Amino acid sequence: MADTQNSFAFVSVRLGSISKKSWNAALWRQKINYRTSLLMTIFLACCAWVMTIGACVSAILSIEKASDRIKTLHQIPCSGCAFFTNDYRLKCTVNPINACTEAAIGCRDFEPRTQPCHACRQCQHKFE
Repeated sequence: MADTQNSFAFVSVRLGSISKKSWNAALWRQKINYRTSLLMTIFLACCAWVMTIGACVSAILSIEKASDRIKTLHQIPCSGCAFFTNDYRLKCTVNPINACTEAAIGCRDFEPRTQPCHACRQCQHKFE
């Protein structure tokens, strides 16, 4: 309580020595500082919202792009082709360069697999 009284006394002593013109100038500067801080607060809040919305839009666009890419990759017919060997060294006996790529989507040499591949038949013999 004593500190508060001392500070009030100090302010009243200081005010007595300040002219009315300089007092008005000090109040005007305080108003400018208050307005500036208020404008800065509003500006920074708007910037934060813009960045948040931008991050959300970016995430949504990247998810859409990824889903389109996955849909394209699921159109590759190699795994159901008779010439697909299922071996990483030679994936396709007819078009080994285009096998399992987007270039294989419209493959002219595609033939549907009618029976299991050779590797699958070997596994069946082991279990019999």
